[in-house]
Formats: sequence, C-alpha cells, structure tokens
Amino acid sequence: MMDPYAVAREFVDQRYPDAQVAILDGSAASGAVTPTSDLDILIVLSGDSADVSYVETTTHRQWLIEAFVYGSARAREWFQRGHDERRPVLDSLAANGLAISKNEETVALAKEAREVIPAGPKPLGAEELDLRRYKLSAWIDDLEGS
Repeated sequence: MMDPYAVAREFVDQRYPDAQVAILDGSAASGAVTPTSDLDILIVLSGDSADVSYVETTTHRQWLIEAFVYGSARAREWFQRGHDERRPVLDSLAANGLAISKNEETVALAKEAREVIPAGPKPLGAEELDLRRYKLSAWIDDLEGS
C-alpha cells in the first residue's frame, strides 16, 4: 500500500489543485496507520470558492478519504463554530496534522490552532451548565434502567 502522505498529496493535487491549505491528520499523520485507517484531510480553497463547505467521502488509490472542504470564508465560520460549541475539531486537525500545502497560510492556520487548544474552552454559563447536568443525569437514569 502506498505511503498515506503521498496518497493525500496526490489526492489534493488532482482533486483540489486550487487548495490554499491542505493538512493530513488522524492515524496517517500520527504514524498509527492500521489496515482500516482512512485519510482525514482538511482543505481550504482559495479564490472564488469562499462559500464552499462540505465533507467528501471518497477513495483514492485504495485509501478511504474524508476530505473536510471549505472556502476561506466558511472555514473561519466552522473554526469559530467549533470554539463556540467547545468542540475544536478543525483546530485539532490543523494543529496536529501534517501540512500538505507548504505556504504562509498553512503555517499561520496551524499556529493559530496550536494557540487555541491549550487555552481551552470558554467557561460554561450557569444555564448551559444546568442543562448539561440535566442531560447527564437523564442518560445515567436511562443507562441504569436498561
């Protein structure tokens, strides 16, 4: 099987030649690849693709690929949404992944993501904390009753 980084690079070059940022994450980036591993790739498009936002599941060279594809404007929205929801998935991907694209935009995005993660989430408000406590106790009750 081909090197996952080489496959990810080829996939981005062929499918998203206008990618401004491309970062490979997951087990392929950490070196913990298994026979069932997929390639998780963050792709930020440049130019006229500012409003693009989707996840593509496909295959390339027998690798399953999960491509998180955003235009530049929508990428910012999704990063912010992750912050607001206390689930910085894209920050984690950008901070921990391997850069496929080699440019200032990629370096800046990864640097920003590495600063967000250690800062942690914003504190919960009292109302949201109460709601989460309620949900947790309801799930415990459901588990005990099953």
